[in-house]
Amino acid sequence: MQYVKWQALCTYDFGAFHVSVQSVTRPAGFTVEHKKRGRGSSGILLVTEGSLCFQQEGLPDLMVTQNDLCLLPQDCRYHLRFCGRENSIILLNFTLMAPNGEPIIPGEDVQLLQSPVTDPKPLRFFEALPDRLDASEPAAPIRGKEQLYRLFSILFDEVQISLAPQPKFAGIAPGVQLLEQTFLENRPIA
Repeated sequence: MQYVKWQALCTYDFGAFHVSVQSVTRPAGFTVEHKKRGRGSSGILLVTEGSLCFQQEGLPDLMVTQNDLCLLPQDCRYHLRFCGRENSIILLNFTLMAPNGEPIIPGEDVQLLQSPVTDPKPLRFFEALPDRLDASEPAAPIRGKEQLYRLFSILFDEVQISLAPQPKFAGIAPGVQLLEQTFLENRPIA
């Protein structure tokens, strides 16, 4: 099993499996328990209304509210409480595998990816997910993988923008980009 920072996933070759979507509304006080066994799959969650509180052992409570996007890694152990009067979420569940069949887990703890999501692209994407992943259609498994890769592409585009070279690093930026693009090649240092 490989634990990988989610931002680094764009440098890995991986396959997505067991992609599904849940769109649910829960009342205040509703809880979800993943402390004993941990999550069975990874997930990316968008809070569309209300607020949630994630409690993880040894970490401060993590509050997520409307339009927050967070990552729920596979095997992560937590207790989740729905806190708002009306709470609605859209959750995209998935498992990732390396080409050698080894599971890839994006992170070890629940983490906020964007708070709040300000770009309308991911919001529109999540709102359309339940219709796009109708499990009764024969092509649903393939469409699910397509949607997950599309979401990663949207998120990685934003990561690349936020990690754009700063002026003081402009001199080495071309070298870093070359290494990122050709990391498997044997290149001379010069």
